[in-house]
Amino acid sequence: MSTIGRVSNAFASAHDRTRVHCVRIYPGESRRLLVSFNGVIPKGERIIKATFRQVSACSVAMADPQLERAGRAASVQLTAAYRGCQPIKVTVQTDAGNAYVLMAVAEVKGGPWFGDEETAAGPTELTVTDTP
Repeated sequence: MSTIGRVSNAFASAHDRTRVHCVRIYPGESRRLLVSFNGVIPKGERIIKATFRQVSACSVAMADPQLERAGRAASVQLTAAYRGCQPIKVTVQTDAGNAYVLMAVAEVKGGPWFGDEETAAGPTELTVTDTP
C-alpha cells in the first residue's frame, strides 16, 4: 500500500490473495483509495462492476466510486471522521464472469480534537458499473 501523494494505492496480488491493505488518515482528511487488480485479472479481461462495502460508516465516509485504468482498477473517495479502524471490502466482477476481492482497512488516527473534523457518516455500500 502506498499512501504517498493524493491517492492511496492498493495492489491486488496473484501471489498473496489474503493480504490486507491499510490506509492511515487523520480525521477531516479526504483521499482516494485506488485498488488495482491488474496483477490478478488475466489479460484481455476488464472490470465491469465494483462494490465497496464497510460494516459501519462511523470512522470513514465513502463517495464517488469509479472504474479506472481501462477497467483494470476501481477507486472510491474516503473521508475520515472518527478515530478507529474500518474494514473495507472491494469486490469486482469482470466481463468474463470472474469475481475478485481485496480487503483494506482505513485506520483513522487519533489526535487532538479541534471540532472542525468531518463528522457526517456516509453509506456502507457503493457500487459502480461500466456503461459501454
